[in-house]
Amino acid sequence: MILAPEDAALFYRAWWPLLTWVNDQRSIVPRFPRPSPDRPIGTALAKPIRDALWADDSLLEKFLTDGATELGVAERELVASWKDRVSGQFVVLKHLQKHSIFMSKDVFGVVGIYSPLQELIPHVPMFVDAVLLPFGDRIIIDGLLSSPGIQLSFGPGARRAFQEQYRKAQATSQVRTSLLPRAEPRKQVVASRSSSSRPQLRGEWRITTTELWDADALNMVQPAFIRFDDDRFGAVGMIAAQASLDCRYAVRDGKALVEFTFAGDDDGDPWFGRGWATLEKDGSLQGRLFSHHGDDSDFVAERVTTKTRAPQSRAKRRTRKPRF
Repeated sequence: MILAPEDAALFYRAWWPLLTWVNDQRSIVPRFPRPSPDRPIGTALAKPIRDALWADDSLLEKFLTDGATELGVAERELVASWKDRVSGQFVVLKHLQKHSIFMSKDVFGVVGIYSPLQELIPHVPMFVDAVLLPFGDRIIIDGLLSSPGIQLSFGPGARRAFQEQYRKAQATSQVRTSLLPRAEPRKQVVASRSSSSRPQLRGEWRITTTELWDADALNMVQPAFIRFDDDRFGAVGMIAAQASLDCRYAVRDGKALVEFTFAGDDDGDPWFGRGWATLEKDGSLQGRLFSHHGDDSDFVAERVTTKTRAPQSRAKRRTRKPRF
């Protein structure tokens, strides 16, 4: 069992900036280029930074106050939840279809991030050193595992003891599949995440201004727009680019909020990235778009009504197109 691709991407959007910031503060390893999906942090660099991070809780707190300014709401909420991590030595007992069983004094059901844990730990039972992290109502590892330098062999007595501990946890519903405080109900990754903001944002919005592109560029092919449909779908179009949206709705500081990823086409080239927007008191939509390996820009949009709706297509003008 692994996270959904968009959830795995969310993890690394939080994890890599955190490790980079910690290294900038402590100079644990030589500085490295800003990580990306095409250029992740190698294990040799990540492990000593990660060890320093989990040894000092103040680093997590300082990152949230000083170093997380570029992170979205979901990423910040995810990092904040990691104060409830569980670190130590575990016996990985078995791999089930829905999770892998990690055991210490408690029993945990853990899922992989991008790769099933069965691929990382093919031989079980096995002792591992690991850090278990909350991911909403699931448990993941922080991406780094270590095990004894030699393969330990467990005798029949040890195996029976492991199985008995697991059976007792199963029988009493004590297999933990979440690291959320037990007194709280299960929540999504963002505590304030709610569909209540969706009706306020649903519909089409005309993008009127951005910091990078003027109206002529924005409306090159059709009036620039962003649209939020039912469920988690939507679309965005500007200049010569169009993309579909995958949206998450929440409320922040009393304002309706939408965060989204997008994927589509920019005049024949792939165009994808992420963004967010909030509904302001004046009724405008204000947010920011981040193109993967490209520009980012804020934008302001106004709601499209029947009276203001414009034709959905124009003759394409052959002018130089700003690159995303």
